[in-house]
Amino acid sequence: MKIKKSTILYIDDEISNIFIFKKLFDGYYNIITALSGFEGLQMLEKHQIELVITDQRMPKMSGLEFLKKVTQKWPNIKSIMLSAYSDMDITYSVIKDLKVLRYITKPFDQIEMKLLIDWAIELQLIEIEE
Repeated sequence: MKIKKSTILYIDDEISNIFIFKKLFDGYYNIITALSGFEGLQMLEKHQIELVITDQRMPKMSGLEFLKKVTQKWPNIKSIMLSAYSDMDITYSVIKDLKVLRYITKPFDQIEMKLLIDWAIELQLIEIEE
């Protein structure tokens, strides 16, 4: 019996970051990627996503703006925000207002990220069962 992999949407405007993320985690999860928030919204319309991981600083639509839209339309999807910059105002805002599970600075630790993803997916599955 084949076990269904959880689906993660990873959004980053830098293709090298997408490549690295897929290389690290594609064996564990079904990874769908997008190069912008707009493309990410399209992927959410097409696929059943358990977790969204997005970069904060992207052109045209920031990760914060993207997650505001996600929260409005898909309020139960779990999310993690990444950034190469430490901005405490945004950190507080996304965790409090958008219920983002974590705000992580780049570069992230592979083992910590894997544990965080597994935890987020477990939370998602628990909520679905309730």
